[in-house]
Amino acid sequence: MTENVTGYNWQLYAGVASGSSLPAPAADTFVEIPDVEDLTPPEGTREEKKYKVLRETAARTKIGTSEFSPCTATLIRDYDSTAQDQLEDEANGAAVRRNYRIIASDVSAEQRDFVGYSKKFAVQAVKNDGEPTRVALEISCDGAVTITR
Repeated sequence: MTENVTGYNWQLYAGVASGSSLPAPAADTFVEIPDVEDLTPPEGTREEKKYKVLRETAARTKIGTSEFSPCTATLIRDYDSTAQDQLEDEANGAAVRRNYRIIASDVSAEQRDFVGYSKKFAVQAVKNDGEPTRVALEISCDGAVTITR
C-alpha cells in the first residue's frame, strides 16, 4: 500500500481562534485548507557554536535553542474556498496569529500542531494552457511544533 509511505492524503488545517492568546490546539476548532498540491512542514534546527576556554585544548560545544522554518505549500486556487480567501486576506493585510495543524492521514496519523501567521499567499504565473491557478503559501512558525504520533 503505497499511501503509507507517500504524502498521499496529508491535510493542512487553520484554527478558528485568533489573537495573541490562543487556546491549546485540542480546544480549538480547525478548518481544512483545500486543494494542497505539496506541503513542507516546519522543520526545527538548533544553532551549534564551538568555543575554547584558556585552560583546555579541546573546543566545547554549546547548543542553542530550536528555531523552526516556515510551513510552505502549493495550493490549487479554489475561489469558492473561504479558508483560502482568509489566508490570502491575512497574508496581504494585518497579521493574524492562529493555530495550524498538519495531519498525515496514512497509517501513522501523525499530527503536527504549531502557531503561526499567513506570511505569503502568492498567485503563480497565470497561463492560458488549461492548467489550474497555483498559489505559493508560506505560514511562519511562531514557537515550537508539537508532534503527536
